[in-house]
Amino acid sequence: MKVPLAGRRAFRGNLRGVSEILGTIMILSLTVVLFSAIFYFVSTLPTPPNQANSQFNAALGVSAGGTEAFVNVSYVAGPLLTNAATEIFLSSST
Repeated sequence: MKVPLAGRRAFRGNLRGVSEILGTIMILSLTVVLFSAIFYFVSTLPTPPNQANSQFNAALGVSAGGTEAFVNVSYVAGPLLTNAATEIFLSSST
């Protein structure tokens, strides 16, 4: 039994809804692919090396006569420091 031509045209006449659904699916799949690519790129970035973050307290003092000054640097926290690797630099603007 053959389907009348009018029946076929009635079915093909409403393709606008199908194209909107396909467009939505394509945009959604494109978004998922782009998000996956960005996530992969970010997750494969190398982590930065650990840095030594030592904490110190410093105090500057002047003698009673005003002729001598001293700096007291106290180690508070962080990785242990060795004498060979520790350097302290002082500068004066006067």
